[in-house]
Amino acid sequence: MARSFATIQSLLAGLTILTATILFVMPVSAQTKNVMRPIIVDGKSIAPPPAKPGCYSYRGAWKEIPCASKDYVRKQFPRPDGSLTVATLPPADSQPIFYLDYIQSVFTVSKFGSETDTPYGPGNSTHGPGKWTAQINSNSFTGTNGHNDWVQFVQYSSGHGNYGFCVWNIDFTTKDYYTNTSCLAPPSPNPNATLSTGAKIYYQIVLNGLLTFTAFDQHNVGWAVISQDVFGLENNLSVITSGLFGYSSSQAVFTNTCMTNTLEIEIPSPSLDSNLQAVLGSQPPGGVVTLESNNLTNAKSSTISCTGTSCVATAYLETSGAGCYKPKPKPKPPAAVCTASIDCSAEVSISCTGEDVGVKLNGNCKDKDGKPIECVAGFTGDSAVSVKGNPDWVGSTSGTNITACTKAKDGTENCQTVVAHLPGKNLCPGSTGPPANPCAPGLWCTKLDRCLSQEQYKTLCLVAPPTR
Repeated sequence: MARSFATIQSLLAGLTILTATILFVMPVSAQTKNVMRPIIVDGKSIAPPPAKPGCYSYRGAWKEIPCASKDYVRKQFPRPDGSLTVATLPPADSQPIFYLDYIQSVFTVSKFGSETDTPYGPGNSTHGPGKWTAQINSNSFTGTNGHNDWVQFVQYSSGHGNYGFCVWNIDFTTKDYYTNTSCLAPPSPNPNATLSTGAKIYYQIVLNGLLTFTAFDQHNVGWAVISQDVFGLENNLSVITSGLFGYSSSQAVFTNTCMTNTLEIEIPSPSLDSNLQAVLGSQPPGGVVTLESNNLTNAKSSTISCTGTSCVATAYLETSGAGCYKPKPKPKPPAAVCTASIDCSAEVSISCTGEDVGVKLNGNCKDKDGKPIECVAGFTGDSAVSVKGNPDWVGSTSGTNITACTKAKDGTENCQTVVAHLPGKNLCPGSTGPPANPCAPGLWCTKLDRCLSQEQYKTLCLVAPPTR
């Protein structure tokens, strides 16, 4: 028998399919039939629609409304576009296939700039701002009619709060899109049916002999389309692709937008959660895939977690540069407390305290024999460090400025510049001005009122010596 697997594929980025994949290995006897169940909207449980084919609206209670006519569907709702791909299935083993029969998908828009539906080819007047589709698509499968079949659950947004919902039962072999398709056209526009910062859209699909497609916004306005399972999807659903895409043969182009797509499924036993994996970036196992797409990219790796028999996979998506999922900067440790000075012999002294404190000198560090040494002191885990030496320790490019840093256990540093102040004029003993220059081969430093070596002069004085 075929290797058992079930896949949740979440969201397209550009023209590349990005997936959050859940692999199941379980005996078929563990599978249980789902019944109509509540949908959870912002933590609130809302009763399911009636278990009867038809179309329904929800404003505090479910009410049956007319479904759209076939003629209306042909004129108002673009039929899905798909391409048939072929892939090798996993090798056969003793495990039978387990199929999905319950999915809940939630899109949460944390940041929204704009969205424009953009055709792949030359411009088309049917495309433009505010047009998009939310799609939850099945894998293709050999249905009860013996053909290659495909099912799409779609919300259409045509802009200005105009929208609709369809369950597309598609015979991909004969390209029959309309015969078994059911759609709902709300009687009036809904301003809340547009994307915006803070928007949340909830979808639920239940397969129990019927195909139930339920949708809610964050204001508890709901719709449901319930169709007969004419091709037997219930015994064939192993791949789900879910995303906000273009309106028809197009790409939804977002700007400055971030969102998450969360897909929830149920497994028969909590003991099976160790067999689940979340994978991004892989292709579906084969069959029909939608041609619509978006320009969202995965901002970070998807996550998957299970509580009991409920497993949730989440994809984090954003447009380039939106920056919603950047890691928060690590808190810095408190700054070092330092004192620093230069004495009359031009020797620099610095002492600092703080968490794993150290000082960084800026080059030209040498030992007493003139050999190069590392220009760092401290960072040994101690809370105090002291450095003393001639200006060569400080480095010819830094003058009397030294960097002192504290370091947290996670390696985060907090650095500051410490200035070693020069002695004031006439504070050092000695003549204030020799009649001649006795400093050769060094130079006279008026600032320190004394002779300095060539290197000391470069770093500490930088004034011309007096001449007769």
